[in-house]
Amino acid sequence: MKGYDINFISIDSISGSKTELIRNDFEVYESTHNMDADWNSKLFKKLDTIITNNPSNNYSSYVFLIQLRKEILNKNQVEKLYHKIDTSALSIVQLEEFNRIINPSQNLEVGRQLMDFTLSNAKKELISTKDFRGKVFLIDFWASWCAPCRKQNPDLLKIYEEFKNNNFEILGVSIDKDLDKWMSAVIKDELVWENVIDTRGQESEILVKYGATNSVPQNFLIDKNGVIIAKNIAIIDLKKYLQNNN
Repeated sequence: MKGYDINFISIDSISGSKTELIRNDFEVYESTHNMDADWNSKLFKKLDTIITNNPSNNYSSYVFLIQLRKEILNKNQVEKLYHKIDTSALSIVQLEEFNRIINPSQNLEVGRQLMDFTLSNAKKELISTKDFRGKVFLIDFWASWCAPCRKQNPDLLKIYEEFKNNNFEILGVSIDKDLDKWMSAVIKDELVWENVIDTRGQESEILVKYGATNSVPQNFLIDKNGVIIAKNIAIIDLKKYLQNNN
């Protein structure tokens, strides 16, 4: 069976000829009709058939989530399909992502309060986002295997060294599953700010709640009161913000 991801959970682990038949049928259908002018209608009907006939099959939720991310379906279509999914068969991560997409008003957007979380650092100490109240800080989601993350670390280090004495901090949140590789990257890249790790990796509930499941690096700039100032702020813009607000 091909390797697919269900919110970064490999579909290889889902066995059974029925799943394979559903997958093959949908892929053929999509490749045949996705350029049609009425693709929205056809997609909805196809997904409706798949989910109605297979509400508990993990591929049903997988293919539905993939189409949600493409933003092809309208809100009414999404709600009708979601109510046919057997949510008891979904993982917590899947439920969180469905909720984030279906209820965007609950998403962590600029101007809203951050969602506090607590994770362990290399010393097994529990570090909470609440510890950073009173300072502007950057939540930086990254991983040792993420080339763009590693590439930006030297520039981020320069900014940290320049502004760390002006009530600015960074909280590095690794989604590595391998502790040794994480620590090796922290040491090699000289990441001297507070670093924590979520070994659930890309299956992390925190990552889903922050809407950062599609890729890393992702970041959130937080003000002194715990309010989100910016999402995925560029290094140059981060420096300008800190220069103008210190």
